[in-house]
Amino acid sequence: MVKVVDNLRNLRSLINFYPFVIYLFLFLAIQVGHMYLILVYDIREARVYKVLKIARKYLNWVQNSVLEGEISDAGLAKLKQELKDVINPEEDSVLFYLMRTRRYTSREVMGIQKGTRDMII
Repeated sequence: MVKVVDNLRNLRSLINFYPFVIYLFLFLAIQVGHMYLILVYDIREARVYKVLKIARKYLNWVQNSVLEGEISDAGLAKLKQELKDVINPEEDSVLFYLMRTRRYTSREVMGIQKGTRDMII
């Protein structure tokens, strides 16, 4: 009988602790493997449309040669591979500004706002 009571106490404390564990797991799952990316490119005119088309699959177009958005580690790897297949490293340049979180970033626009931050799915 004592073992049953002890097991019930352990079960009750586990149930009280369980929502915290779920919250922590979801928080870590969202944070791990995701980042905020600003992509800037300088590409020869012959390839610029291909690069833009590839990058827009993963990020939001902001203005000429600039895209930004949330991306996973896997998405970043795919993006880099697709761009690698298109660009000429002797003539073209692509910069990746990676931030693990968007929390500490801010964005100000001076003049015309050409793109949006919202991604339409």
